[in-house]
Amino acid sequence: MTPSLMLRLAALWNFIGTGGALFFVDLHFTTFYAVDVPQTAGVMLVHRTRWLIVGVLGLCYGIAASSLRYRDGILLVGTIGKTMVFVVWTVAVVQGVGTPLMFAGGAGDLVWAGYFVWLLRRPRRGHIL
Repeated sequence: MTPSLMLRLAALWNFIGTGGALFFVDLHFTTFYAVDVPQTAGVMLVHRTRWLIVGVLGLCYGIAASSLRYRDGILLVGTIGKTMVFVVWTVAVVQGVGTPLMFAGGAGDLVWAGYFVWLLRRPRRGHIL
C-alpha cells in the first residue's frame, strides 16, 4: 500500500471513531468507558469537543495524503497526539475507567503513530508520497 492510501486509511480511522462517538453517544459511553453514561452539559461539551478535534485531525491526514507541503507538520502533530491518546487511555483502563475497547483504540492509535514516524524518517523520493 502506498503512503498516500495509508494516510487516507488513517483519516478513515479517525472519522469512524468520531462518527461512533458523536452519533451513538450512549453506546459509545457504555462500550468505551467503564462508567455510567453522563448527562451533564459540561461532560457532553468536553466529549463533543474532543471527538470533533479527532475528526479535524482525520481531515488533516486526508490533506497529508495528497499534499507534501503540509505532510510533515500534520504527521508530527498526529504522532504526538496519537501517542498521548495511547498513554492516557491505557492509564484509564488500568485505573478501571476504560474498557478493553478503549485500550484497543489507543493501541490502534499507537500503531498509526509508529507508521507516521516511519513516514517522517524515510528518505524522500521526489514528490511521491
